[in-house]
Amino acid sequence: MQAIEYILPDSNKTLEDISLLSSIDKEVLYGSLGDLKIPVSSDAETPFTLATQAVLKLLKSNCIDTKKLDYIIYASSGVNDYQIWSPAAKIQKIINADNAFCFEISNGCNAFMAALHLVNGILNIENPGSALLIMSDTLSKFIDYSETENLHLLSFSDGADAVYIDNYSNKNLLISSALVTDGAYSDVVKLSYGGVFEYNAEKKSNSKYMSVNLPDESRESFYKTLINNYIHVIEKCIVEAKLKTENIKYFLLGRNSQKVLDAVFKYFLVSPDKILTTQLLGHVGSIDVAITLKICLKKSLVHSGDYVLIASTGSGYQRN
Repeated sequence: MQAIEYILPDSNKTLEDISLLSSIDKEVLYGSLGDLKIPVSSDAETPFTLATQAVLKLLKSNCIDTKKLDYIIYASSGVNDYQIWSPAAKIQKIINADNAFCFEISNGCNAFMAALHLVNGILNIENPGSALLIMSDTLSKFIDYSETENLHLLSFSDGADAVYIDNYSNKNLLISSALVTDGAYSDVVKLSYGGVFEYNAEKKSNSKYMSVNLPDESRESFYKTLINNYIHVIEKCIVEAKLKTENIKYFLLGRNSQKVLDAVFKYFLVSPDKILTTQLLGHVGSIDVAITLKICLKKSLVHSGDYVLIASTGSGYQRN
């Protein structure tokens, strides 16, 4: 990863704002979500407009010849401005990257990690080149603040990120990656709005909002599976990189429940100060860990020769 930039909307929701919208006591929210000042998009700010801003910021702050880009990959949770439309191709036109092949991937809140894994396989010694990865989500638009059964949804926020990658230099190398899918939980999180099923339905009540289908009796097994899979991919990645836990300077994790973070602390015997998340910003969809990485680099928390581990979870079924 040669360069990385992100964009967050100017507007924010604090814990007090969320308390008013949800009619949930602030102390209860704090106990579940911690302190929050989450960036939320306006009606005029869409995934594409934020993505474009992130790309232009990246190009302005770095010397990148867009004519030499081989790929433009737009990764997200799958909720874009329009259906059957390519935001990657639209951005190609805007930045005059005429030689780049453009496509989209959807992998829930794991989209950045999935795209990174994909491009690392495409660009290699036999196939040198460069790629622009773009991540953008505005998930706060699809949260029903009156739905109080799943408090973690209330921390969903908005933003976009752009990453430039080539395999001509040795800067910020990806040395190993691991992924896993558990389809048993593929129906846990859904957004019916814009889908064919919703289009054909006679009743469309609440289809605009994200829904979570996780009965109380299933929550314990869900979290057990989530934690086991999360630890599995982290451990596999460390082993394949031929490292030990103590070699890793920071664990950059997607925002998750304290229960999940505590399990990582305990299993890998790492101190909490070695684990970094987008805690205050909430859960910024597919760009959580990309933001954390950029902050690490900007604050010079990592230097040449340091190892960091990046891990995320998404949509109830993916772990990267």
